[in-house]
Amino acid sequence: MLPACDSASVTPETQQEKEKPHLALRQYSPISFYIAHREFVNLNPNLKEGPEFEEKATAYVEKRLFEMEPEKKGYVGMLKAFEDQQKESIAAYKLQSALTGLSKTENEDVPEPDFPGFVTTIEQELAFLKPAEAERNDLLALEALVKQMTNPSKTFSADAYQGQIRELRKTLATTWLNDEETWEVFTTPAEEIMQLEESAAIFHPFPDREVLFAVFAVLRIAPHFLVVTRTLLAKKYATDESVRLYPNSIHGDNGDAFRHVYLNVLMRRWTGLQLARDITTLYEILKPNEPRHRAMDFHNNQVGHNSQYDALRGNWLLDVLDWREMSRRTHAFIQNSNNGHYIAAWKDKKKDTQDPTIIHPSTHDEAQAFTSAISDGKYIFINP
Repeated sequence: MLPACDSASVTPETQQEKEKPHLALRQYSPISFYIAHREFVNLNPNLKEGPEFEEKATAYVEKRLFEMEPEKKGYVGMLKAFEDQQKESIAAYKLQSALTGLSKTENEDVPEPDFPGFVTTIEQELAFLKPAEAERNDLLALEALVKQMTNPSKTFSADAYQGQIRELRKTLATTWLNDEETWEVFTTPAEEIMQLEESAAIFHPFPDREVLFAVFAVLRIAPHFLVVTRTLLAKKYATDESVRLYPNSIHGDNGDAFRHVYLNVLMRRWTGLQLARDITTLYEILKPNEPRHRAMDFHNNQVGHNSQYDALRGNWLLDVLDWREMSRRTHAFIQNSNNGHYIAAWKDKKKDTQDPTIIHPSTHDEAQAFTSAISDGKYIFINP
């Protein structure tokens, strides 16, 4: 039996803290969430994805967070509070969209034929991701630890298990599993994202889409933590491969385009179309970028998860479908000059259109309008 958590460590000190559950969540290590998720899956092998799974997993994960990191200032109900906060923001945004006459439709998410979902055994997960040896070993080390608790021997000690968790978390603290930037993205309230969207007019070029980006399935943070894990792995491989293939890459060049296209191929393969679109869009909103670079990134993201996805991920029946093969295909696509669109100059229509001087777009909607005229089958690059 694991030790009971200290009630003092799970009570919000102020009402303000209670009103910001995302800050309470963000202080916990993503690795602790992953461990709790794997414990729950192993303890409930017959519980399938659905409302019952989500409700029970959320309660279990929260309880285990308090036990694994008792020094943190979380509180009972913080996951539920975050979920309620997201639901309220979504409802308010839908009402606002209806009142302003904006027509939004939600894209249907069609997973790959062999998509395993987000409640998998470690064997299923490794077979699906086909990770490199280092990342495979990280996941196996965590699973071996978890199985001590989910299949305890007569010598199992809760205190020793907690100590092993602390040590392994320290070992993995600087790895892909503990990416603080990505964790911040996943724990950002929908309300903050919508305020950014309104101020930057980022989504105005997409009136036919459901604009509830970033609220993709935040409710799945606890019960479906593999969404986060697969995102972390996709980001690592996209970064590593871009450095290997384009060691001298600069912002806005072909190497930058490769990284965005390839990341989105991996994201769609590993999380599905909707989540790939929503998560990568969320990155662009939350991480400040100059308008023309952001427009380029938005365009190249959709090349990866939409227009060129089938060609870049390969035939699911014939190809290995692993990340190396998808990298090879994406690299070949980028290296073919016929597939690229080079923007040598930009004009801002809101500036003096008679001025022959080239002026970079000053707003996101201006830059997005410029790139919207470019074929969605071609990637964009703006630096030689």
